[in-house]
Amino acid sequence: MTTIRLHTLLAVALLACALAGCASHISSKDPVNWNLSPSAQASFAYLKFQELKQQGKTQEAIQALDEALDTLPSPYLYLEKAEILWQAKEFGDAREALKDGIEHFPDTPDLYISLSKTYEAVRRWDDASITLQDYLRLHPDNWTMVQEVGALLIKQQQYARALDTLQTIPETARTAQTWYLMGKSASSIGMQDRAIEAFTTALAKDPGFFRAKAELGYLYERDKQYVEALRIYEDLATQGEPDSPLLLTMIRLHLKLNAPDKAFNLTRQLPGDMEFQVDAANLFLNQRFYSYAAGILEPLADEKELPSKGWFTLALLAYEGQDSLQKAQAYLAHIPENDPYFERALLFRSELLYGLGKIDKAMELANQGMQMFPQQPRFFLLKASLLKAKDQWQEAAALLEKGRTTWPENIDILFSLGVLWDDQGDKNKAMEYMEQIIAIDPDYPEALNYLGYSLAELGQHLDRALVLVNNALKADPDNGYYMDSLAWVLFKQNKLHKAWEAIGQAVKLVAEDPTIWGHYADIAEALGKQDQARKGRAQATKFQKPQSDD
Repeated sequence: MTTIRLHTLLAVALLACALAGCASHISSKDPVNWNLSPSAQASFAYLKFQELKQQGKTQEAIQALDEALDTLPSPYLYLEKAEILWQAKEFGDAREALKDGIEHFPDTPDLYISLSKTYEAVRRWDDASITLQDYLRLHPDNWTMVQEVGALLIKQQQYARALDTLQTIPETARTAQTWYLMGKSASSIGMQDRAIEAFTTALAKDPGFFRAKAELGYLYERDKQYVEALRIYEDLATQGEPDSPLLLTMIRLHLKLNAPDKAFNLTRQLPGDMEFQVDAANLFLNQRFYSYAAGILEPLADEKELPSKGWFTLALLAYEGQDSLQKAQAYLAHIPENDPYFERALLFRSELLYGLGKIDKAMELANQGMQMFPQQPRFFLLKASLLKAKDQWQEAAALLEKGRTTWPENIDILFSLGVLWDDQGDKNKAMEYMEQIIAIDPDYPEALNYLGYSLAELGQHLDRALVLVNNALKADPDNGYYMDSLAWVLFKQNKLHKAWEAIGQAVKLVAEDPTIWGHYADIAEALGKQDQARKGRAQATKFQKPQSDD
């Protein structure tokens, strides 16, 4: 709501002058007979209102304000009344005060804007819009009010209408805020270049416009223009104290630009913020800059206050970047049972023991996890994997089926069941589970690829198989196994030249898979490329795993 304006200050000044004028004509022997002008009376009542308001006497303050309004109505006094009523949670009365103000002062835009915002606060969008339009019917060229209409449409996520509305404002009347709102609207409907132009213009009018800079930086980042995004973010960073989210964004972009030294230097800006340090280390870890992650994290290992997230990240570093499963286990042991990270730590510890070949110990932790966190399906999945490792596939299948009754649409459980039955040679049952997966998630690439390749192997529904593997490749275009499936479907369709092109890409992406090289040989032979066929068979033999003695 609008606070006291110049009108009120002038009224107070008039009161002082009026009192001074009266005093000069009063004899000290005569009784005081105050003959105040309406303006002075209103100012006196307003001063009383201010004092009562400061004392927290809301109702008495409102009465004093009503006295001022009765004596000398002012649009700004109506705004004051609406504000104090709104703060007292008398929302209906606040609206009525604003409506009264509009009735007496129909040309005051602040009254309409304030009334609109009271409707906006309770998501009465139509009433908010009608209020603004009421003013525009009287003053169609009030561009500030047109801008308010555009801002309201943005809040309703009606971005195209908002942009159309804002564009009716002549360029000479557009403020930095107008251009900012135009940028928000354009960005939200995919008009990237238009949005960048709008935010840039907003900043030309107001170089310190923080939100416009942030939006512009985000757009550059989304468009993978990382250098431009960094330029904007670095400018933002100079406008105040170092900010953790902004610094993390800058670190992430420097890493994308393969500039780990610059990213590492930024971690020094908040040396005492341990949470920031851990988050920054995770960014280095995710981009496989392991030595830099270690440079941040390992000095923290001696800190008693290191949060559990830090110990967990150290464990990830030890496992991924240092190939030390034992070290990872030691870090995870620092996370207590009552900590939110314990669930993840327990799962990770069990997986590490599995990797160390300690199946029974891993099973103990998996069972512990199932007891402590019965709503976490990953412990079911882990135990099923451990049972498979012990050749107890029937027990694994029974456990996964039990999990499926609890989580009937859990894709990981369905996929594990499909893989389990595939390992047992029951392709039809495996395909049934994969069909269930794509019924739940039509874009799940592993299931799409499995079904497409399986149909090609069977020589059935090859048109559908082609659609399935192409959809898998849309999700992961650099997956060599999916590319091999595409080549195999095309081969089965007798589209040999296309199959040859696809299998050539597959062996570049996955160079040591005997099955893919076998497909390479078969397609080459079908095309009469005997040298390439011999090469494919030789490579398939080279990478074939030796048979077990069992």
